[in-house]
Amino acid sequence: IKRIYTVHGWSFHTGNNILVTKSRILSERFLTRKANITICGSKGDIRQGKKLCKDGNYRLVYNSIDTSKYDPNLNIKNLRSEFGFNESDFIVSDIARLTFQKDPLTFIRSIPIVYEKIKNVKFFMVGDGELKEDILSLTNQLNIKDKIVFSPFRSDVKELLKLSDVFVLPSLWEVVPLGLLEAMSMEKACIATNIDGTNEALIDNENGLFMEPNSYEQLAEKIILLAENKELKKSLGENARKTVVKKFDLKELVGKNELIYEELYNLNS
Repeated sequence: IKRIYTVHGWSFHTGNNILVTKSRILSERFLTRKANITICGSKGDIRQGKKLCKDGNYRLVYNSIDTSKYDPNLNIKNLRSEFGFNESDFIVSDIARLTFQKDPLTFIRSIPIVYEKIKNVKFFMVGDGELKEDILSLTNQLNIKDKIVFSPFRSDVKELLKLSDVFVLPSLWEVVPLGLLEAMSMEKACIATNIDGTNEALIDNENGLFMEPNSYEQLAEKIILLAENKELKKSLGENARKTVVKKFDLKELVGKNELIYEELYNLNS
């Protein structure tokens, strides 16, 4: 029996204590040794795997999305009025789980800095998670309750992206994030952390903008730049979709998986 192990991000990531990290490395080594092929969704994960799980037989199959579904030219419902936004509002969205990995507090801390310079900006945070109470507490401390709209988890992601001007993903680690690919496919100007995985899809000043992890001042600076430069926002969004259609479309993922299964079949022949 041939075995494939698909890594959706290694389990020995940032934020674990030492004992948890060590036990997870041992578990991952066991799995990669037992698998005939280990599929990783980013070059960053392959590099990390070769460093800590040296016995793996690795293949790269990028995380991918259906770009025909996330297409800005589709007739998509406008939800701005549902959330109390005006057509003139410049909306900055963070659509992700409210967890340590996604670092939503950096998004919140950027808001007062942006609002000092851009008065028609509104912030939109969609998701649920263990940091929700911390987020609400920080929002009260910074006195920005009237600057941000919160929504629990929703499945109508392309509609949420449609109403957004800028998509933000301040994650601490990722593979190639599906949420980012969806936003890029919808021609949104994206700001994301310059980390492995994310930086295999996003190229700074070409199809998006980078920020450093935990840097809310830098995030605010990038948001202000896009709010003041509509042509830059437009060109980044257009280039973002071209990138996803060319490199991260679901057809690519399916084709590469077919080749891997064919390879394993031939080993049995």
